[in-house]
Amino acid sequence: MNFNGKHEQNYITSDKPMEPIFDKLWLYNDSANISLLNSLEQQQHIQELPAKSLRLLSHIMNTQMVWLGRIREIPASVGV
Repeated sequence: MNFNGKHEQNYITSDKPMEPIFDKLWLYNDSANISLLNSLEQQQHIQELPAKSLRLLSHIMNTQMVWLGRIREIPASVGV
């Protein structure tokens, strides 16, 4: 699986636009998350990564989605 931004189709949308600073922050974090996930995928020993690291990454990404939903006034689709 390659995280190449195609997930943007699932980007939380709403009629309420975000302030430009939040939009820039979201795009930056999204790009960083994609880069990190692609890098992790290419590691030969990915199974050796501590589970705690993957749980923390998941928590961070889910928290970003929760805040995006709050900004756009949409109920969260994930938990943290």
